Formats: sequence, structure tokens, C-alpha cells
Amino acid sequence: MMKRKRFKRKIFDNWDRMTVEDVRRNIGGAMREEGVANLFIEYVKQGRKYGKYGFYN
Repeated sequence: MMKRKRFKRKIFDNWDRMTVEDVRRNIGGAMREEGVANLFIEYVKQGRKYGKYGFYN
């Protein structure tokens, strides 16, 4: 499920509304799961839209 582009885009769009620290806090214990951790890493490296906070990819 985490490999589907549509799923990732929906999750990434939701996460774009929060700071990275808030995302990390909301994920919490699920970050211990490899799939969730990999999704978060991919988001930070490739999917994050920084325009809201003054940064741009």
C-alpha cells in the first residue's frame, strides 16, 4: 500500500500542512515500522513542499 503513488501523494499532501516535527510527533511509535520509516524518509528527501514555510525545492 505504501508503494502506491496515489496513497503517497495523499499522505504527503496531508503532511505538507504540518511541520516536519509535527509529522514525526503524530507518527510516533509507528516510525519503528520499516515501511512507515521509509515513507517518512522519502517524504523528507523528495516529497516535501517547503513553500509554506519559506523554503522551496
